[in-house]
Amino acid sequence: MIGGMALAALFGSLLVIAYQGRLPFLQKGEWLTCLCQDQTGRQVELKVMYPSYPAGPIRLKLPDGTERELSMVKAPKGAKYSDGTLTFWDQVNMAEIRQNGDLIYRDCTILE
Repeated sequence: MIGGMALAALFGSLLVIAYQGRLPFLQKGEWLTCLCQDQTGRQVELKVMYPSYPAGPIRLKLPDGTERELSMVKAPKGAKYSDGTLTFWDQVNMAEIRQNGDLIYRDCTILE
């Protein structure tokens, strides 16, 4: 079984691989714009701030202006973050956001 430190290092490595070519350009505290579709198919904009260190929490700013901090959780692929209610799952080319297990935003892509 993988210990906590080894697991955090593994997730951190996966995150760096997933964002190879993008993370070196991020500044600490930089909000990235993310376009998603809501449940009706309407395009909405939200903001995401990735961690400044591997396996750190992300910050998410929802379209209504609400900000949440989500911690990294285990995922079969990509990088998944949750606060127990809201989950942001970034699967390299596309992300989704769920609230209490229900899909609320899909097909999220980061604008470069």
